[in-house]
Amino acid sequence: MPQTSAKQLLLVVMQQYEKLYKEKLALQAILMTCPHFYTRQTWKAQAEELLNDAEIQKKGHSLFVPVYEKIDSLADEAALIELLSKMPSTGQPN
Repeated sequence: MPQTSAKQLLLVVMQQYEKLYKEKLALQAILMTCPHFYTRQTWKAQAEELLNDAEIQKKGHSLFVPVYEKIDSLADEAALIELLSKMPSTGQPN
């Protein structure tokens, strides 16, 4: 079985982080625009629609491009692990 590098692991972590961040943006948009009971019943479908929206995808991804570039530029696994340890647990990625 091939060994997974720190770079591959960090890229997977960042992709999941990005996905969750965009989901958060979509949910915030839903709640800000329609704070009614109906929203609570239909939020999943609305969130999927927003998550598939090209503009939201672009906005969300643009926040992560600098992080992806930094990951790609690092060759040392210790530097990659250090970068991962500095990732914020809340807020924006950079």
